[in-house]
Amino acid sequence: MHLSGHRAIRALAVFLVLALGVTALLPLTARAANQVTGLISTCVTTTPYVVGATVALIDANGINPTLTTVSGPGGLYVFTPPTGSYTISVSSPGYYPASSSTPQRFDGSRNVRIDLCLNRYGSPSKVLVVTVLNGGSPVSGASVTALNLSNPTGRPQVITTNTTNAAGSTNLTLWSAQFLLRASAPDYQTDQSVDVSTQSTTTINLVAGPRPFVVRNASVVT
Repeated sequence: MHLSGHRAIRALAVFLVLALGVTALLPLTARAANQVTGLISTCVTTTPYVVGATVALIDANGINPTLTTVSGPGGLYVFTPPTGSYTISVSSPGYYPASSSTPQRFDGSRNVRIDLCLNRYGSPSKVLVVTVLNGGSPVSGASVTALNLSNPTGRPQVITTNTTNAAGSTNLTLWSAQFLLRASAPDYQTDQSVDVSTQSTTTINLVAGPRPFVVRNASVVT
């Protein structure tokens, strides 16, 4: 056979191998393309999109374990979960957390999109110096938590928590708004309201007694 004929046969063989390989991969590619995805944006203005937000994919029926990822460029997140009905929960520093309420069914036959927006904390930031005392003496190691009771989520939210130093003092980075401060130490807990728009320092005197309510999952439970 002529040399050019051999080359033609080899070229045809290579083409057939490549074609068969692509054909075999097509079903896998199609399956991988179907995902739960969406964009995490800023409420009201939409942009900037929120990059670096923690996104949790939650099975509404509790069958499949919760999956987590981080939003990438343009606020995009992607999951490839097993079949189930899902909601998402999103959190990011400087934003109030948010969750979708209606479960979306995913069975791999199509893409499912769940977008969500986050409300920003107030600005500009302001440092509040909190001193915790017990009987006039500073309390070292006390936990001080700031809760924002009035916000776009419609429920109390924990904004920040810090621990007092040897002088009984700690700094909380907040903004000009009304907050509920909770100072706690073994056998003590005291709640106190503070208006950060008019105050840059405040003192909490611990009082012994039962705790009026506890915080679970960033919500106040009575």
